[in-house]
Amino acid sequence: MALTRASFSMITGAPANVLDYGAVADGTTDCLAAFVAAVAASDNVYVPPGTYALSGMVELTTGKSVELAAGADVIRPSALSASQDPLFWLKGVGAALFGAAKLTSSISTQNRCPRGVVRVGHKDMTESHDNVTYCTLANLGIYGSTDYGQTTGDLDVCVYMPNPEIGGKASYFHTIRSLRVSSANIGIWLHGSANANTIDDITGQELGNVTLGGSMLFLNGASDNRVSNFFFHLSPNTTFILVEDEGGFSPAMNSMTNMVCEQGGNGYWLKANAGCTGASNYIQGQDNTAGGSDLSTAFVAANTIIPSSFVNAQELRGPFSRVDRSLLKDGITEPNAVTGYAILFVDSADGDLKVKFSDGTVKTIVTDT
Repeated sequence: MALTRASFSMITGAPANVLDYGAVADGTTDCLAAFVAAVAASDNVYVPPGTYALSGMVELTTGKSVELAAGADVIRPSALSASQDPLFWLKGVGAALFGAAKLTSSISTQNRCPRGVVRVGHKDMTESHDNVTYCTLANLGIYGSTDYGQTTGDLDVCVYMPNPEIGGKASYFHTIRSLRVSSANIGIWLHGSANANTIDDITGQELGNVTLGGSMLFLNGASDNRVSNFFFHLSPNTTFILVEDEGGFSPAMNSMTNMVCEQGGNGYWLKANAGCTGASNYIQGQDNTAGGSDLSTAFVAANTIIPSSFVNAQELRGPFSRVDRSLLKDGITEPNAVTGYAILFVDSADGDLKVKFSDGTVKTIVTDT
């Protein structure tokens, strides 16, 4: 008897191959049922080269992993489905979604995804279904529906990581690495108490616009995260790192290093939205944006911020430290007093170097001659 067809499932210990469960790699046939069946059948699922269309969302619960081969692309065509749900949701302990490399394996949508093309953790800020820890998202290109994101309605988001901590259930200790995020308003959104995550080697482009806004990295709350080795380009007039409070959550104790911002235009490399009380963050970056940073004096005082040696006209609204020297913008409007801090500044009104104390008293240190 001749064996005319072999399947991966015939090999002991091999992952479940989506082709064995009815997937068709033509980019138009709905493969959702095949993906769901493969995930249900095995903890490890393999997606071979080809283009696979999904009408809905694949949920990865505890211990489930999906691997996309080089040349494997998972898409949501608008002609197939109007769904705005994520294509994948990592919702269980140790769930993993990974490809071969950020330029050879991809997940994309033709519909906006306000809660991420890929979601890690809880559903949103209204629900905590369980403790979700140690998920991995790696080696993928993740693309929203429109270059530079939406200009009306809800934002488009590549990776969404919410943690409302309702009922004591949390989402943390995830590893996000080696991604290319593009064609959306927001690249990676850490929401609420998203904390203790490691995020590394992320490339972003064509993110955000002046109409609806956006950023490559949005710390909307978020604490105790290690973020490193970002490169942001081809996104003029938008923000690289955006920080904002969310309810009772404020960005705190995050470490951000080797953050390179080359998007150009008039955008900001770092912006703290009004009322942000974030503190004890360490932020180090290189930038070439005309906008520089947009930070309150209180935010500057409460965080360690080390921008590039290219200090442009709109750099920090106050002093910042470098390893070998301290830099001040040469001329600013007298800042408001900050409780518990003395502020050193060069007064644009007269060019004098002054210090303003927390009680509002101002003393001149050096007179401009």
